[in-house]
Amino acid sequence: MPQKLVSVIMPVFNDSEICKKGIFSVLNQTYHNIELIIVDDNSEDFLSLNSYVSSLNDSRVTLLKHEENKNAATARNTGAKNAKGEILSFIDSDDYWAPTKIERQVEVLKNKSVVCCRSYVDQLSETGASNIYKKNDYYAPQATISNLLFGRPKNSLLLQTSTLLLNKRDFFSIGGFNEDLRRHQDYQLLLDLQMNGLNILLVDDWLSYYVKRNSRKTALRWHISYSEIFLSLYKSKLTNDELYNFLVCQLLWPSIKARCFKRWLTLSYQYQVPAIYLALKVTHYLWNKITDK
Repeated sequence: MPQKLVSVIMPVFNDSEICKKGIFSVLNQTYHNIELIIVDDNSEDFLSLNSYVSSLNDSRVTLLKHEENKNAATARNTGAKNAKGEILSFIDSDDYWAPTKIERQVEVLKNKSVVCCRSYVDQLSETGASNIYKKNDYYAPQATISNLLFGRPKNSLLLQTSTLLLNKRDFFSIGGFNEDLRRHQDYQLLLDLQMNGLNILLVDDWLSYYVKRNSRKTALRWHISYSEIFLSLYKSKLTNDELYNFLVCQLLWPSIKARCFKRWLTLSYQYQVPAIYLALKVTHYLWNKITDK
């Protein structure tokens, strides 16, 4: 039986060097019937990226360019709209995959499902030194998507964008990524898919590498207002406990690094998180951050 075409979509913005590792990992998958659609979001280094893609001389690779800077959600949707495959998978420009990632996920894909996998973390220092470790995140077959995302006071990579694979028709059934969101588009996509009746299937192996870059410049670009927009749209889809975990696990540490901790406290007060409960969540989260990998 012929392999179905899988369209892999990579949004890129000013990452013409670091994205090469991810591109290499896609083109060297054991599943051969793939296309890679790279969508450049009007980068300053587009010419460098274009030169590299041309040097690959690989008909499976298509490079598209936005004429103005938009955001990663729009770039992913642009890729999906230009995809020829029945199946979509997404990879962030700084992440990369194990060679069997697509093959293993296609084997278990069903209608009305999203297939994920476990992730390594590739922690990069300011000097570029790499420290790779496994993330052993919680999974239960009957758990809701919101519970897998926010059910525990710790960050999970189980449903991070680069782990996902799904049918294109299911992606477009909910309109794809919300282009008005500058952050948390992955959560938006998954929560909308949950509302549309899709289930999560796990390939229980570490097949994706999430690259974590420590950059002061990146931290200062982060702003809690982007998360406030997400919460205004999706708070009603979360239980109180999931909401509190989101506030602590997703927003506390970035708020500290971006120097907007007072704004985080105000947001927690706005959502009426009990002070003692918040303190316990923060303590649990910080303990997990110190001890858990």
